[in-house]
Amino acid sequence: MKVLIDNDKFVKLSWSLKDKKNGDSFLSFPTVDSFLSQAETLPSNSIIYIDSNLDHGIKGEVEAQRISALGFSNIHLCTGYDDIDIKEFPWIKSIVGKSCPF
Repeated sequence: MKVLIDNDKFVKLSWSLKDKKNGDSFLSFPTVDSFLSQAETLPSNSIIYIDSNLDHGIKGEVEAQRISALGFSNIHLCTGYDDIDIKEFPWIKSIVGKSCPF
């Protein structure tokens, strides 16, 4: 299962179209809270991609700690920023760009 948490409808649409081409299991959520409301139904080995810049100044790299606390460990920050040091966020495995990585 692949999951994208991003408030940008165009990014979600782009990833969704790519997913349909590949036939993978893919879900997208606009907020961390909407993801968390469904988290218990998802396998803990899901690959989670979370945007750095969510609505209302919420930082995905910080919110990802809440996701990690639920047992998800395959969390990737999805951003165009190149000045984020993920060493500060040990629950983040890597930084990927905004283009769909699968």
